[in-house]
Amino acid sequence: MEITTEIESEENQPLLGSSINNGLINQQKKESIWKQTFDPSKKFYRYFSLVFICLLTTGPYFCYVLPGALEKEFEHDLDISTTKFTIFTSLYSWPNIILCFFGGFLIDRVLGVRLGTILFSCFVTIGQIMFAFGAYTKNIWLMYIGRFVFG
Repeated sequence: MEITTEIESEENQPLLGSSINNGLINQQKKESIWKQTFDPSKKFYRYFSLVFICLLTTGPYFCYVLPGALEKEFEHDLDISTTKFTIFTSLYSWPNIILCFFGGFLIDRVLGVRLGTILFSCFVTIGQIMFAFGAYTKNIWLMYIGRFVFG
């Protein structure tokens, strides 16, 4: 009886390895490479994260400063005065007076850092899209709303 169970167990084993086993081994290798590369205790992960965290503020700052560099073009194309143009900067700054208190509370207590960063990055992106679309259609009010949402 022992001989038959030994033969049966050998018959159930694949000779060269089945595709199921190979797929499982390859998946384990891929996961281990992924986990090794993006392990938070490794230096590569830390520097990788540091670079992208530093780049996180580059886009919004570029979008904040860009209208100032194009002041004369905006005034000419939209037929607005310098006073109306400076409202762009004011509308960007007004939400920041209050948002620093509520934003800090939301990130610390409600949303967390990851979700808060994604949410506020979406606000910045939506505001800039509204501003750009307003400039494209020469709609000054849409540009104002876009700057306010961007702020």
